[in-house]
Order: sequence, then C-alpha cells, then structure tokens
Amino acid sequence: MAKLLWADAEQSLQHLAMDILGADCMTGAAGEWLGSYFTSRPVSVYGGSAQIQKNIIARMLGLPR
Repeated sequence: MAKLLWADAEQSLQHLAMDILGADCMTGAAGEWLGSYFTSRPVSVYGGSAQIQKNIIARMLGLPR
C-alpha cells in the first residue's frame, strides 16, 4: 500500500511543480525541476506496476479478482 501511495504522491507533486513553474521548466530557467519530473514518472514501475501491486493487495485481503 505504501508503494502505491508514495508513487502517486511523488508524481502528483512533480506534476504540480510543473504546473506552477510553467514555461520556465521547458526553457531551463527553473533549474533541475524538469529532470525531477521525468525521474518521477517511472517511480510507479519500480518493484512492479501499480496494477500488479493492487492485485497482490487484493489477494492478501481475500477480495475477488
């Protein structure tokens, strides 16, 4: 559960930063925010995709597929 929540929070935070900084991110005026944004995208894949993680949690809780 923590992995799913952390990945979603990281991506949401970086997306918010891109929205706030706007075009400055694309021109390089905002420092390393663009790199942080692109680094946050594969976070949801580390250790398995979000769908696989949800399936594992559902099986642990005894929920139907």
